[in-house]
Amino acid sequence: MSADEASEALAANAEQQPVEDVELEELRRVRRALSKMNQGIENMQHQMKYFNSNVSQTTQLLDLWVRVLSQTVHSQSFLLNEEWHGSSMDSARLNDL
Repeated sequence: MSADEASEALAANAEQQPVEDVELEELRRVRRALSKMNQGIENMQHQMKYFNSNVSQTTQLLDLWVRVLSQTVHSQSFLLNEEWHGSSMDSARLNDL
C-alpha cells in the first residue's frame, strides 16, 4: 500500500467514523424508546391484573347480593301470606297428620 493509498484510507475512515457515531446514537435513541414502551406495557399489564382482580371481587359480591335478595323475596312471600302462621304452626300441622 502506497502512502497515498494509506492517507486516502485514513481519510475515508475519518469520514466514516462520524457516520458510525450518528448511527450508534440513533440506535441508542431507538433502544431508549423501546425500553420506555416496554415499561409502559409492563405497567399496563400490572394495571390489567389489578382491574381483573377488582372485577372478580365485584362479581363475587354481586353473586352474594343476588342470593341475599332471593332469600329476602322468599322470606317476604311467607310473611305476606296470611295463611302462614310460622314454622311452629307448620310443625304442629305436620304432627296432626
